[in-house]
Amino acid sequence: YKRIQQGLADVVVGTRSAVFAPLKKLGLIVIDEEQEGAYASQSAPRYHAREIAKVRCRYHKAMLLLASATPSIETFYQAQKGKIHLVTLSKRYLGNQLPKVQIVDMNQSYGFDISQELTAELADNLQSNQQSIILLNRRGYHTAVKCNSCGEVIKCPNCSVALTYHHANRRMMCHYCGYSRDLEERCPNCGSELMGFNGSGTQRIEDELGRIFPQAQILRMDVDTTMSKLAHEVKFQEFAEGKYQIMVGTQMVAKGLNFPNVTLVGVLNADQSIYSQDFWRDSSKMFSRIFLFYLILHQKRCSVVQPDPRTSFSLYYPYVQAYRYQSLKGYFSSSITSFPADTSINTLSGSAFFIASSNSHRLWI
Repeated sequence: YKRIQQGLADVVVGTRSAVFAPLKKLGLIVIDEEQEGAYASQSAPRYHAREIAKVRCRYHKAMLLLASATPSIETFYQAQKGKIHLVTLSKRYLGNQLPKVQIVDMNQSYGFDISQELTAELADNLQSNQQSIILLNRRGYHTAVKCNSCGEVIKCPNCSVALTYHHANRRMMCHYCGYSRDLEERCPNCGSELMGFNGSGTQRIEDELGRIFPQAQILRMDVDTTMSKLAHEVKFQEFAEGKYQIMVGTQMVAKGLNFPNVTLVGVLNADQSIYSQDFWRDSSKMFSRIFLFYLILHQKRCSVVQPDPRTSFSLYYPYVQAYRYQSLKGYFSSSITSFPADTSINTLSGSAFFIASSNSHRLWI
């Protein structure tokens, strides 16, 4: 910080806090992957690095470059309106082609998590000594434990979200606050012993792939397997060296990694963000994640996208179809036109968020 303040640094590279670097002659700010939510600070002081960069560039009369293969909907909308300039790169580096995309209707999967189409593609890749990556942004074994008698879902007492079942230690865990408890044998609501499981996580997919392809070496990448120091680097390096034929993981495997021998990627439950509370922002994140996932493929092979079998109508959602045609413009156009007019939930309009808290029961605003 002192070097920058004294003018001894011409270029500053850093995380979101680098936007506050005290450069006296600021001429350019570059925000790479500008759509990432990590640029927003969730603790005090709350700020968004992209918005701070805009203010600083306006003050210093500097240039702001927002770089992304999949920009946020807000940024693309501003470019459409002419508020910012849009510069596109129409060709991939080294002239590589985007892969063929196949969307599978999981209503024909008969209860299995991995479709016949994806299974066949994986088998072909194993025979060809090529590698594959499977993306499922849900860790754990089952995403919910539910009573089959009364329908009660076991929830976290702190966060009121469904607890995720982890098969390795037979515990139910909250992925928000860390709360955990032993697997319930009886329903706490009605006392029934008819407890069932819903949804699949990376642990279950790893087990299912192990049963289908017992000869394959399978690597699982999620928070549970990468807790130790340098675990990410070691495991990714082992995969790059060919020690594993299939890698199963959460969003950490869709971060623009460079694996030349990967010719097949599969995306499970690709439409899960449709049913989130923040549909537009979460669907944008999912689209960005999957589009970057495509870029892993160096050879023009195949990408298989599997929506949730319980939501077959989502096959026709514009952003699901955008996976098939890899159309950024098509996705953004359909997303922008589908925004509701109610500005309270429309992220294309400006808004302010006030938080008030007090230790006293009497709070005056």
